[in-house]
Amino acid sequence: MTRESKVDIPKHKNAQWQKFLSNIQMSFDKSDKAFRTHLSRIYKSRSLPFYKLSKGTKIVSKQEGITNELFQYYSEQLKVPAVNYCNEHEGQINRKYKELVNRLSALNDNIEKTSTAEITCIIKILKPKKSTGFDSVSNVIIKKLPPTYIECRYPDDWKIAKIITRNKLKSSILKCEKICPISLLATHSKLVEKLLLLRIRHWAATNRLVTPEQSGFRPKCLLPTPVLSIYQEAKNNMVANILTLALYVCKLEAMGLPQDSSLSPYLLIVFHADLTNYLGAHSCHLFGDDLCLLIKSPTMKKLGSMIDQLENEGTRVCNQVFMYSKKWKQSLNVSKTVL
Repeated sequence: MTRESKVDIPKHKNAQWQKFLSNIQMSFDKSDKAFRTHLSRIYKSRSLPFYKLSKGTKIVSKQEGITNELFQYYSEQLKVPAVNYCNEHEGQINRKYKELVNRLSALNDNIEKTSTAEITCIIKILKPKKSTGFDSVSNVIIKKLPPTYIECRYPDDWKIAKIITRNKLKSSILKCEKICPISLLATHSKLVEKLLLLRIRHWAATNRLVTPEQSGFRPKCLLPTPVLSIYQEAKNNMVANILTLALYVCKLEAMGLPQDSSLSPYLLIVFHADLTNYLGAHSCHLFGDDLCLLIKSPTMKKLGSMIDQLENEGTRVCNQVFMYSKKWKQSLNVSKTVL
């Protein structure tokens, strides 16, 4: 490549980019929001389709065979696990569960039925999206319905999710465990989920089940919240010359967690709300099931002693995270769990 070509290529790229920006601004009347929305659609990463499935030493290529293999795999994954009484943790969990069921069955408290006022309130705050779900119903259609659901029933069809599969790798031949399942909910199901979420969120807040360190799937909490907290704390430790060990823990994805579901993510954070207390007096930041743990070193005269102490404490915490995940059957994503 000549010297002139090396100079002309960046100029050409810059000219094409400026032309693209001017066209976008003219089309959307220089609206910043519309501009960013259009860019996100252009550069949105798409999942590659896959046409073959690897099963041991065999390759399944027919659509019917792929469907059957995926159905068997996810049916096994979503099956209620059998209790292994040889495992002390599973036996203890099963006993506690039976005690709780017996205690609840003895209570005479009646569950408050959903009122038409609750449903009307949820319908009013729905976003007026015209896109429909797999049930061919959109939020706009629900908003144009009469203001009350007279019968307040929940048909069985609304309890079923439709699973679609996405390719997580850049390959056309995959294994079942390398495919990302996404569960789609009916539009009416999302409406009923919001009703349940209001009650469960009130119950969890009343009993203080969700820790303040959790900033995921909660009102007025966003992803930048834990990121800024981690950055500020690490910066303060650096200014004070305090050695800090950061542990990032990532769980494997929740199997079939429904897309656009408001209830399932909140139940997930309630399920492991005791994780911060289990790990001890360290600075924890949670966003959903992703954990960041900051371990400070004690103040000592020798740097080597501080590093050794930090290494020992980090090893102890890693073992605790492993035992917690094993006890509550929350598999770790080893490739994304780093120090």
